[in-house]
Parts: sequence; structure tokens; C-alpha cells
Amino acid sequence: MSNSDRFLLSDSALEVASRLGLWDPSSGAPFDFAACYSAGEARHLHYSGRRHWRALSLLAPSLGLSPYYEDLLLGAPTYPFSVVPDRPIDRTDFFAIMRDTYTGTKFDLAAQPAAGPFSMTDRYDGGLASSALDGHFERPIGVYRMAYRYVGEATRGRPVVFWGPHAAQTGMYFPITLTSIGGCVHVPPALSTGSIKKIDRGCAYWAFRRVKQSAMICWDRSLEHIVARQVRHPFQPNFFMPNDVLSRQYKLSEPVLGLDYSVRGRRKGSRLSTPMRQAAPRRLRSSWRSLRRLRWLTGGCLTTS
Repeated sequence: MSNSDRFLLSDSALEVASRLGLWDPSSGAPFDFAACYSAGEARHLHYSGRRHWRALSLLAPSLGLSPYYEDLLLGAPTYPFSVVPDRPIDRTDFFAIMRDTYTGTKFDLAAQPAAGPFSMTDRYDGGLASSALDGHFERPIGVYRMAYRYVGEATRGRPVVFWGPHAAQTGMYFPITLTSIGGCVHVPPALSTGSIKKIDRGCAYWAFRRVKQSAMICWDRSLEHIVARQVRHPFQPNFFMPNDVLSRQYKLSEPVLGLDYSVRGRRKGSRLSTPMRQAAPRRLRSSWRSLRRLRWLTGGCLTTS
């Protein structure tokens, strides 16, 4: 705690812990913030720690971290605070982590009996009946009940938040470029409006939610189409920033690229005007909305209309 360059702590943290009987400074025991103020893992063992293990293992598999432990909260640290990646990583690696369902491990949700005939990776709580069962489903990082998710990229002079509505597995990440004073340059209406409580065809959240809902009919085949589109349409970090702002703040001369398909300008690599940038999420929303029209064909094959 004396190393303020690495750790910050409230001035009252020690006093409150002592007053509430959570920590006795006279005992000589070191102050453990998590042991004092955390209630531990929710619901069951491995509920949070398994996800911790998976994220670190994807970044540094050479460490051979174990997915098993006795208590995530108490005793010796189960996992390191951070790891050095085995290879150079970028934002797409973090996108993949956010979409992970333990693929290729003994906990792979698509390979379990509960996945059914279409390798479904979602698992739902069993309500009151679950307390009578001996065991539990794994909780992946790419859980189905996300309302939104984001990945922050701290670049020099141009920090970017890659934000995505709804579940990571079936959605995309939109780059929101921040100004030097910490504010957003522009957030298109398709991303800045809407609610999870009311259907709104004008916001991106409900487009991705409908894709997810439709994909559940035939999950494994639907996911192939969705993943292909995620790879096919990556956003550039400055896509939603008008070119005049880019030129004025960052003195950029190279063209700012748009999407790989319908929202691109007249020619490949052309600059996009501010109205086109605002229209991009609408066009992408419409494109992804088309994925909800998943149809069964003879033999159980799946296609999109």
C-alpha cells in the first residue's frame, strides 16, 4: 500500500475494516482488501475464478495455470494479478476473450451434453430446482446475458473505446474515439439510443438481440455465419470521427477508411463525410438485422435470406 505508483486505496479503508471487525491491526496479519470487503464467489466455486483462469490462459498459455483451486478469496493468491502475453496482442485478442465459451478445453460448453444437437453454448440457471442438484454449469466469459461490453485501447493522443451492444458472441465492436480532453467526438444515434426494456428497431442493441434470438434455433450453423460477418466487417478506430476534426487535432493526411462493404465511400479508401459516418451504424444495423432471417432447408442446412 505504500507503493502509490502501483496501488491506490481509500484513506478510510483500514479504519473501516478495523471498526467493523473485519481486520485486527494488532494481530500482525497483513491487510487483505479482498478478504475484508469481498463476499467471495457468488453462487458456487469456480463461478468467477474459472473465467479469471481462462482469460489469463488465453493470453499466456505457457504459464500452465490450473483451472482448479480450493478458495479464490482466501489463502495464497490463486492467480497472478497480471501476466505477460506469450505473443504480441491487439484489440482482436480481447474481442475473442470476451466471446469465449471455453472452446477447446475440458469445459467447452459446445461439447457438453447440455449443448444439445446444435452445440448451444448458453446455460440458464435452474431456479429453485438447481439447489437440489449436485453440480453446476460453467459460466463463460462470453455469457449470453450481456447488455453491452467494451474494450479500451489507450493509444497516444487518441484513446478509443470499442463498445458493443448485447452479447459479445453474436455482436460487433464499434470504435468510439475520444478527444484529448476525454470527451466523445460523436456517438451515432443507433448506438446512443434505446433501452433493453423496450423494443426499438432504430437502435443497434435490438438488431443484435434479434440476431442472437434467431441464431438459437440452430446455433452451430448460425454462429458460422455470424463469425464470418464479424471478421468481414471490422471498424477502423477513427470511423465515427469527422475528417475535419481528425485533420485539426491529429494532423492526419492519410485517408480514413470505412467499412469493407456498403458503408464505404465511392471508391476503396475514400474519405467518408460526417453524414455517411452517422449512417454507417444504421446500415450495419440493417445488414445484421438481415441475419435474423435464418431459414431451414432440406436436410437441416442453414442459409440466410
